[in-house]
Amino acid sequence: VLVSEVVGPDWRGRAGMLTQTFYIFGEFALVGVSLLFPAWRHLTLAVGLTGVITLLALMAVVESPRWLLLHGKQEEGVAALKWAAALNRRQCDVDKLVADMAAEEEDGGEKEGQGSSITQLFQHPPYGRYFLLGCFVTFSVACAYYGVSLALGMLSGSFHLNFMLTAVAELPAYLIMTALADKMGRRPTIMSGCVLAAVSCGACTFVTGGAVQVVLAMAGKFGSSASWAMSVTYFG
Repeated sequence: VLVSEVVGPDWRGRAGMLTQTFYIFGEFALVGVSLLFPAWRHLTLAVGLTGVITLLALMAVVESPRWLLLHGKQEEGVAALKWAAALNRRQCDVDKLVADMAAEEEDGGEKEGQGSSITQLFQHPPYGRYFLLGCFVTFSVACAYYGVSLALGMLSGSFHLNFMLTAVAELPAYLIMTALADKMGRRPTIMSGCVLAAVSCGACTFVTGGAVQVVLAMAGKFGSSASWAMSVTYFG
């Protein structure tokens, strides 16, 4: 979300998708760390320590300009907007942009201090349906995505190698979705990934061991990761 706020509309979809690729490098690193710390307690501790680095990195992240303006922190919101404009090497009338955002939020009923509630979605039936549909899609895709990872122990061969192969399958999925994010739209891309994940994971249950089962698991991870990245970008 923060990435999509600091880029222009033409790059919003692609920028959101590209952030997902860094998840893969974390999976690659996890394989190496697990080889260094075979005991699960030591592995959990080593992975948990990386959260300290994340907390330090968050100090350098600029807060959402929209969030700042909605919560009455106008000076900080204006500073964040100027930072985003400088990052994109663009000149913009910040005062006019702030006024337009305030008018937009006022028209939408999100005035300062009023806040928002999930129940407001269901006051407008189309938005309520879209919300429930988005929840169902992300839930289904998450089951397939993490289901493949959790079932790797039942595949034949090295667990570390199988984990690495399924992680490798995610990279082309993210790159393809990045190229198609702003061209094909959400529904065709998410639907295509869901169908591929469903067919591959379903076929994997009828194959016993061997390279074919690993390939089907990779295809299932490819489809689920593509749909997952697209759904998180647009529904998240």
